[in-house]
Amino acid sequence: MRATALTILVAASLGTASAAAQPSDTKPFWHRVQKICDSTAAAWPNEIATRIAQTALDEHYRFGGHQVDANGRLFRFGLVEAEQEESDGDDDEARLGDLGWWQVLKYWRALYGNNARVAARLRVWGYEEASASRNDDKPEAAGGDRAPLHGETTVADAIKIPAADLIKLGRHAEDQDTAEVLREAAFRAAIVDNPWSAAFISYVVKIAALGDTPNLPHVQDFAKTRFQFSSAHRHYIFAAFKTSVADSAVGQKAPGDAHFYRACPISTTKPRIGDLVCYHREKRLADASESAVRDRVLSEAHAGQGETSVSRSHCDVVVHIDSKTQKMYVAGGNVQQSVTVKKLRLRRDLKFAENKNGCGDWTLPPPSKGTPAGPGLMQNCSLNEKKWFVLLQMR
Repeated sequence: MRATALTILVAASLGTASAAAQPSDTKPFWHRVQKICDSTAAAWPNEIATRIAQTALDEHYRFGGHQVDANGRLFRFGLVEAEQEESDGDDDEARLGDLGWWQVLKYWRALYGNNARVAARLRVWGYEEASASRNDDKPEAAGGDRAPLHGETTVADAIKIPAADLIKLGRHAEDQDTAEVLREAAFRAAIVDNPWSAAFISYVVKIAALGDTPNLPHVQDFAKTRFQFSSAHRHYIFAAFKTSVADSAVGQKAPGDAHFYRACPISTTKPRIGDLVCYHREKRLADASESAVRDRVLSEAHAGQGETSVSRSHCDVVVHIDSKTQKMYVAGGNVQQSVTVKKLRLRRDLKFAENKNGCGDWTLPPPSKGTPAGPGLMQNCSLNEKKWFVLLQMR
C-alpha cells in the first residue's frame, strides 16, 4: 500500500511556532528518526526503563498469568481476570492477591483513584433483548420473548450501566455479607466487560516513575509532560509519534520535550527493556504494511490531530532480552484475560523478527459452508502473530 500523499510540517523547535515544509515522501523523516533511535538503542536503558520492565514482570508473577512460547503456543495457563486462584485445601478464605479481578481493579485505580470513582467510570454491558425491562414486561411481548438478536449485534442492541449503580442496589441488602457479594459481582462483571490492557500499562509506568502514593497535582503534571495515562493505548502511541516529530526537527532528543517515549520503526530498531512494542487490530488495515500504518499515524500527528484513526491497538512492555537465544520477553495486560508474558523472536542483529508460525499437523476440518467462524479463529496458529507496527522507545 502506498502511503497517502501528505504535506509534512516539522516544527523548528518546541519553543517556536515556525515550521518548515517537508515533501510528501516520508522516507527522509523516518531516516532521521531511525538514526536517533539507533543512537538511543546503543545506550544502556535508563533507571526508569529498568523499573518499568521490572514492575511489569513483577505484576506477571503476582498475577500468576499465562506464558506463551516463541512458537506462539500457550504452554502455561494462569489466573484470569474474573477468577480466583483455586486452593487444594479446605480453606475457603481467598486472599486479595489471589483474586484476578482485584488485581485488575488495582490497575484501574491507578487511572481513576479510589473504588467509588472506578465504579463510576466502569460500565457493565448487556444486550437489549436480554433485559427484562426491555422484554417480557412490554405489552408487545405478551405471550413470549421478543425476536432474538440476529447476526452481529449493533450499538443499538447493547445497553450499559455504571458499576456504581449496581453497587448502590447492593446496599439495600439486609446483611453485610450479601452486600459484599453483590459489590464483588458488580466489579467482576465490570472487569470482564471493560478492556484493561492500557490501564495495565498506565499502572506499570505510574508505579515505576511515581511510586504508590503520588500527590494528584504531581500526577496531572506528569501525565501532561512525561506519559499520558489512559484507558486506550492510542493516546500514548500518538504522543510518541509527536515526540518523534520534535526529535526529528533537531536531529536528537528535543530539549523541550520531556515525554518518555518516541515512535521508532519496529523492524529496524533494537528493543531494550522498558520499551513498548505495539500492534493494531484495524480490519481495514489488515493488508497494510507496518510502514504504511506508521505513515498513517504520522500524517495525523503532523496535521495536529488529537486522535489517531489507528485506535484498536495493544502494547506490551519489553521485560527481558536474551541475546544468546535471540529472543525477547514482553508482558502485557488483558492478553487472553490475564497478565501474560510472551517470548518473541529476534533476528541475529537482535532486531524484531517475523513472529509467524505454521499450523503444523493441525488438520481439523473447516466449518460447514455458511457457518461463521469466531473472530480470528481461521487467521493463524500463533498467539504472537500480530500486526506489529511500532516500537515506543524510552528516550
